[in-house]
Amino acid sequence: ITITSAYYCSDFMSSVNGAPADKEWFSCGYVALLLNRSNDNNFWAQDELYPVFGSDSMQGYVLPFGGEGSIISPYIISTENELRLARILVNTEESWAAKSYKLGADIYVSNPETANNFAPFGSMGNVFKGTFDGDGHTISGINLYSSGNDVALFPGLSGTIKNLNIDNFTVTGNINVAAISSQSDGIITNCTVKNSTVTGYRNVGGIVGYNFGKISFCNNYACVNGTLIVGGIVGLHEDDTVESCFNYGN
Repeated sequence: ITITSAYYCSDFMSSVNGAPADKEWFSCGYVALLLNRSNDNNFWAQDELYPVFGSDSMQGYVLPFGGEGSIISPYIISTENELRLARILVNTEESWAAKSYKLGADIYVSNPETANNFAPFGSMGNVFKGTFDGDGHTISGINLYSSGNDVALFPGLSGTIKNLNIDNFTVTGNINVAAISSQSDGIITNCTVKNSTVTGYRNVGGIVGYNFGKISFCNNYACVNGTLIVGGIVGLHEDDTVESCFNYGN
């Protein structure tokens, strides 16, 4: 017997037949999406926590958010699980790092007192190249912790982040640490960070840690702590422009 496209929850089991997937992959719908991609019938749907097997009369689980991922028709993200799914897709499938996303509601990430209750979008090896439009909404409650470098919601950025409010973030790292981007050569505009704490050693900023992109119309109210090269908006600024930005934090 050959078993294909099988997944087990690695948070509760180990060394069984199938591919490992953590409970976040199960609860946000990524496993259901993978299962439906493996066949042409879309038999799998998603309940609150796990994929459920349906029938050919049940609508298959494709993506929970509307839109097409383009600049004209971005994916609309309105819940914590949708935000988690978008981040998993960005981190596991490189083409998703170049798509466009837009918030449809304020999103509170659960368990803000727990370190790494959410993982960043992308990495320095897979920088975010797309557009993330907050549309005036707020993401709150994220706690990012690392003893390493480049810690932020978008560690590497060459795309655009706009109209986004950040609230109740705790971000801790070593070098290149910030709430929005650790290293940016992209565009960040009309964003605000408040009620948050950013802590690092060098190149520490409320908005960006190490900037060689454009930042405009941004405000920082976060407490920013560091030893070398620390700033309210930007830790280290190398190139391009920072304009019409204000720091109200410590």
